[in-house]
Amino acid sequence: MFDLSIFIPTHYAGPRHYAVIMQACELARTNPNIEVVVSDNSENPEKFAFLSSFASDNFRLVKGPSMENHVFALGQTTGRYLMVVGDDDTLLPASIPTMMRDLTGSNGFVGAIGQFGRELDSGYDFHNLRGIDAQSFDGRVAGIAGTVGLGNPLFHAIVARDILLKGYKLWVSLPNIMSHHDQLATLFVACSGPLKIMAQPWFIYNIQNHLRTATVDTELRHAKTLGHPVSLWILSRLMLAVEGSFLIGSPDFLAPEDQKRAAISAWFRGWHAAWQHSIHDNYYARPEFAECPAAPHVVALAQKYVASNQLDPNVLLGEIAGMYEKINGSGEGYRRFWTRMASEGLAAATAG
Repeated sequence: MFDLSIFIPTHYAGPRHYAVIMQACELARTNPNIEVVVSDNSENPEKFAFLSSFASDNFRLVKGPSMENHVFALGQTTGRYLMVVGDDDTLLPASIPTMMRDLTGSNGFVGAIGQFGRELDSGYDFHNLRGIDAQSFDGRVAGIAGTVGLGNPLFHAIVARDILLKGYKLWVSLPNIMSHHDQLATLFVACSGPLKIMAQPWFIYNIQNHLRTATVDTELRHAKTLGHPVSLWILSRLMLAVEGSFLIGSPDFLAPEDQKRAAISAWFRGWHAAWQHSIHDNYYARPEFAECPAAPHVVALAQKYVASNQLDPNVLLGEIAGMYEKINGSGEGYRRFWTRMASEGLAAATAG
């Protein structure tokens, strides 16, 4: 078993996507205790043949499925610690061996993360995550809530294998939820224990494409590509606030009740603010949204809650489930899933 497995699901074949794979290949070549797994689902024979030429004992290329390639790639790994890297991000490999040494020499940490950068049209800006190394349950959740708006850098953290596997199990088991609800897997990872914060910069998240056009345009295009109703996409951030509250309140997070209340409050505030931003970002003026049959119901919910910070997750779950039923007929299953999560926990909710 390797100390660390880095897995990279990839589809595209542009210079940028080759670059991160070559960075990972060099990392594997110089660090025999680090495994790199690249899962390519592009069906591009030239790309596959080129990457295959770099195969070694700890650099493997596999053909990935068309759907859930990231889950398939994870299943190919063997390391004690795991790290997922997007094929359009920039890996800074020199920091990773140092981070692994510090992590494995520390007690009580379930993972590690260094400074992360964001690639902007104007250059790079670097950030330190705060709070995720807190020993208290609510402190870590507040730290995660503070990352809203910065992408999802914690999802690229080095994480203990069993914890990341459970986080992925949660992610892929969610009933008909938007793809970016990987934030719930991030929440699960962070709540499983403190992550050691390192001083080293270690990857740069590519958000240029999101900044070159309005966020609303990017998200609506993404919804269309995935075949999701736009009205459901508009609800997604508020759904994250509700879902995170039920997840935090489930038996999987064994914290004193006062810490649970503080954690839920932090998660709610963070995602409610993001939802309000979406509402004010001209979504409702878009023809794509106006054409959705459920649009009036979503507008009504927005008008009801846009100025409120007193959101009751139990009330909202019922209201969202009702709209979910109108959008695609699966609202009752959605409500049952999260009710069961709150009462019985992750294993029961994901069992079927």
